[in-house]
Amino acid sequence: NMIFIATGAFQELFDQKEEKTIGFETSTKQTSNNDKKRNITGNDLVKYGIKKESIGRLPIIVELNSLTKEIFKEIILESDESELLRTIDALDILNVEIENLDEVIDILVEDALTKKIGARGLVFTINNIFEEIFYEIGNNPAVYEKVIIGKNIIENPYDFELVERRTKKRVKVKKDN
Repeated sequence: NMIFIATGAFQELFDQKEEKTIGFETSTKQTSNNDKKRNITGNDLVKYGIKKESIGRLPIIVELNSLTKEIFKEIILESDESELLRTIDALDILNVEIENLDEVIDILVEDALTKKIGARGLVFTINNIFEEIFYEIGNNPAVYEKVIIGKNIIENPYDFELVERRTKKRVKVKKDN
């Protein structure tokens, strides 16, 4: 008496011209209960690259709506598995706070929406954003009290400033990529 649920974002399943997707929709239009159900078959999944043996064990196929900005924010701020909350806790242990946390959350949400890989991509992005920050703070423990993350942190991992504890002096980390 077990049930297995397999989920994922399969946006390349159909060509853009066919306007069919499985997983998270790529269009901005959200389906309602009145919309016609799409007929995604096991053969469609096999053509996509999933093994027939796996499809045979998945008798029900359901398309999900895409994640919205609000849902991404909820995942980031309220999930027990939130990588950002873990990162904030780690910074708290070091007595360092993120000064512009709301902006950082917006950056994460926009990146996740752009990448179209669902919430799973948040862990990778958050780890990449904070790798250099933790490196600098770790090499200078008890020196910094705040980190200010720049708007281009996704493209440039050095787009952040550290504020020192005693002097309140801002330190811009400059390194070549």
